[in-house]
Amino acid sequence: MAAEAVKVMIGGSADWGQPVRFDDTTLKTWYEAFLMGRFEVGDGDMHYLKLRIVGIDEIDNDGEVPAGWGSLEFQDRDGDYLRGHTDWYRKEGLDYGTWTLSSGTGKWQGTTGKIELVLHGMPQDLEMEQPPKIASRYFGWLEGAGTLERPS
Repeated sequence: MAAEAVKVMIGGSADWGQPVRFDDTTLKTWYEAFLMGRFEVGDGDMHYLKLRIVGIDEIDNDGEVPAGWGSLEFQDRDGDYLRGHTDWYRKEGLDYGTWTLSSGTGKWQGTTGKIELVLHGMPQDLEMEQPPKIASRYFGWLEGAGTLERPS
């Protein structure tokens, strides 16, 4: 398998559950995101996939997310799946993610890879108290790049 470059652009929304206080500086909550995006692989091979992410986010007292993780499940128009996990982190005032792809079905069977992304997002309710005390919805746009290794 040879590594191929991949560019990713994805947008959608995520729901947070009601956060629970973990300690004096951190809350935690579950999230579930529903997104749609494009993978541009190699020299322009385009794949459009829907994505569901389920995970846990840590929230600081300012409402920022310094860390989080989740499970990724992509599905393409043919019904084939690409799966992995995500790790979220905050650096220099921006939200980033690392997607580690580890399995798939159909055309994605045997695919592995790593993609680094930046997340631009905002809450549905721009006036919401921070950190949130209730369940909430967020909208986001992700873009990034990395490599995929797919069986030939």
